[in-house]
Amino acid sequence: MKNQLLIQFEWCNLLTKSTLILLVLFIIGKIAVGWVTTTPTQDDLIYERLIGEISGEFTDVR
Repeated sequence: MKNQLLIQFEWCNLLTKSTLILLVLFIIGKIAVGWVTTTPTQDDLIYERLIGEISGEFTDVR
């Protein structure tokens, strides 16, 4: 009985560790994707400048 309980505990421990690793990888992936998608590209900067010039509130952001 004690041996079976120990095996069950080890299995649960392994499952918990793998779940934590997956969770950490998921969070790192989300941060990386968020950083990539929120970093303005050259096109975004050009569009912002054009919109600013059209609306009359252009400020040079350099």
